[in-house]
Amino acid sequence: MTEPADPTPGPQPGTGRPSRGCSPGCLILPILVVGLAVWWLYPQTQPHASDTPLTSSSDLSDVCSSGFAREYFPDAAAYRGPGPHTVEILEQQDSSAGGYYSSALLFAGPLDDPIPEHWRTADDPRAVQVVACSKRVDEAEQVKTCHFDSPEPKDVPMYLGTYEVILYEVRTGKEITRSTMPGDGTICPTYVTYLGEEPEVFTSLTLAQYRRVLGRHVDA
Repeated sequence: MTEPADPTPGPQPGTGRPSRGCSPGCLILPILVVGLAVWWLYPQTQPHASDTPLTSSSDLSDVCSSGFAREYFPDAAAYRGPGPHTVEILEQQDSSAGGYYSSALLFAGPLDDPIPEHWRTADDPRAVQVVACSKRVDEAEQVKTCHFDSPEPKDVPMYLGTYEVILYEVRTGKEITRSTMPGDGTICPTYVTYLGEEPEVFTSLTLAQYRRVLGRHVDA
């Protein structure tokens, strides 16, 4: 008598279709890539000592620069002991990527008293102990209209600008304090530059505001 053929065996435990999920081994490379990126980027985003000596007030803008470019100057005067401490106020001219330049505080608004010597631009940049870096971070409602006659008559709106101010030690690049506040200065600038889009201007910070938020770190 002929024996019936064995039926085709069904799937056995442990011999099913391989999983398409990622095994622990396949995560190693992405983790290594991310780790290496963090290892390389973190030191680059920290302030680093300048390769050149501090010879000009314009060099101090490097203390304010964001990202990879921020530097400090070991040859600057140390920020220690009782005040007053010589400060340089630098303001970013373009909120997106503009450089930092010395503030024209005399045009920012009325002053209640004369500017103290340690708040003025120092003759020797190495005497500057701290730098106040100011940049516009927000804008709000229109507060007034500025009129310009040249090269042709034009009315330009002035909006309320909000600014972030960070105080750094020049010698170490260390952040001392930071504050955010709207600008109180409403004096129209002497001129305005623009390309393509309609021009606009913003309120500015006054010396009184800088002294109010930074005074305990600069005057004392």
